[in-house]
Amino acid sequence: MFSEQFIANLAGAVAKQVIVSLSVQSSGSGNRLLSTEEAAAYLGLPSSSSLRQRKCSGQIPDYTFVKMGGSVLYDRQGLDRWIAELKEAA
Repeated sequence: MFSEQFIANLAGAVAKQVIVSLSVQSSGSGNRLLSTEEAAAYLGLPSSSSLRQRKCSGQIPDYTFVKMGGSVLYDRQGLDRWIAELKEAA
């Protein structure tokens, strides 16, 4: 049917695509700015509503998010900074 070379090339291409797909999934969207849902997952929170509640109550520092138009986006570097500060305070 197919040559061994064809199968080897196809397997290599599929493996590369799987690696790229897994890389994007593990880093959220791959972007520095995250949606509320992505940021909640990044922080290990049970839901995006728990992140919204913490933001509205002032538990999350202003430097962790930006408002763009009608959206709130969370800065991955700001979240990392906040996590480091929480670890230092513990």
